[in-house]
Amino acid sequence: MKSETRTSVRPRGAMWILFLAGMLLIPFSSGTEVAVMSYGLPVLLVLSLGYITMQLRTPVLAPGQQIPAFLGVLLIVAISATSIYAPEPQASFARVAPNLIGFFVFLYLLSPFCGKTGTAERFEAVAKVYIASATVVAFYYLINFIGAVNEVGLAGVFLDRVTGGIISLPWGATNVVASTLLLPMMLTFYFGVTDPRKKVRSYYFIARTAMVATILMTQSRGAMLSGAFG
Repeated sequence: MKSETRTSVRPRGAMWILFLAGMLLIPFSSGTEVAVMSYGLPVLLVLSLGYITMQLRTPVLAPGQQIPAFLGVLLIVAISATSIYAPEPQASFARVAPNLIGFFVFLYLLSPFCGKTGTAERFEAVAKVYIASATVVAFYYLINFIGAVNEVGLAGVFLDRVTGGIISLPWGATNVVASTLLLPMMLTFYFGVTDPRKKVRSYYFIARTAMVATILMTQSRGAMLSGAFG
């Protein structure tokens, strides 16, 4: 019994180290001469392969996780299918890889391999971390937006699509920034209503306002329509 406990604890500790290392390395990436890749993706890929191995050896996907997992698989299939018809399929498939890795990491965080059982509580914990990180991204983008306005003027930011304009703001891809904030923005409505604490509800209101403002500032028409529909 002790040997089984030790063998189960060691892989779990190693997986957590991989997860934390991958998340810490996500903001850092290679240069732009050939291709840009986050240094955290290879680490999270190893974590994903470890999760797949553990799942094959001892399948523990709970019944409540099967339908969400299947929907996630359908999403990855849809992303892959649309990449085939993209103007540059190779570049599009390169964008599919982070989605696939993130999907497996998300499944690992929800699985019993990650710790004790309690899928609903763990999902809420992961969702709250997601909201907090998205709030940081929103404020970071807004601060850069205000700085650009002070430097080149509001008209220059909105009209100039390259130098000093909105496209040259952090990450240089406004659609990516806006789409990243859509799901956490939706989650703020749920937690902002269910939490009984007034200060916490105020936090979700501020987070939601920052995300909505950022989505509007990106001028991403698809994200604005999706957010309004949601």
